[in-house]
Amino acid sequence: MELLASALDLNDLHIVLQSTSLRQVQERLGGSVSQQGDAGVAVRSLCYYQPHSANPWVLWLESSELYRGDVIHGFRLARLAAGAQPDASCIPMRARSDPVLAGVRLGEPQEQLIATLGPPANETPGTLLFLRARLIEIEETLFTVSSRVFIRLRAGQVESIEASKSTSIA
Repeated sequence: MELLASALDLNDLHIVLQSTSLRQVQERLGGSVSQQGDAGVAVRSLCYYQPHSANPWVLWLESSELYRGDVIHGFRLARLAAGAQPDASCIPMRARSDPVLAGVRLGEPQEQLIATLGPPANETPGTLLFLRARLIEIEETLFTVSSRVFIRLRAGQVESIEASKSTSIA
């Protein structure tokens, strides 16, 4: 079974969760890393936005101390309301295309989303949760690799995507 939250495509940049670092993205796209929280609960992020797209968006790439503070383990992508300005840590992008996760984009109709990803693990009005997991063996040790994709809908279209990938000993 393919993990849903394994990579995010943004223009010609392929961001692989649990592999690509904030530093690598920063070197390609610029921006400054911000941090929230302390010690084990600290989250570091890079923020980008595209106000001129057909679906203006804001994207946060996130890492935590669990991932050595630099390796990206998840992201939040959301539509940017008309005229809205994200916080000062976000920088504008000259993106040629909108971010894509497993073939899904902001503004995509719910029916197309489900045709692409399959049925959600959980569904409530306006939200869909997709979960995938698989076992892998590394040096005779079993690990569980999990992905979680949480999608908010508005008027039957994708409004935001939150995704993360984690690995733990099975």
